[in-house]
Amino acid sequence: VHDGNIGSIFGIGFPAWTGGALQFIYGQGIESFEARCAELAARHGSGFALGEAVKSSLRQHQPAY
Repeated sequence: VHDGNIGSIFGIGFPAWTGGALQFIYGQGIESFEARCAELAARHGSGFALGEAVKSSLRQHQPAY
């Protein structure tokens, strides 16, 4: 998760104020993120669709605070 956050900021320019892509996802909630991706996929195409492997990985690596 930490590497993914750093990589998303420095590698693809994800906004640093979010803490990184994964921190952003976990901050808004996995279910909310999945719902928004489904809305975007319906409107803009399958590039926004999440596969079962991605959904499973998000839950598996979710930090426990």
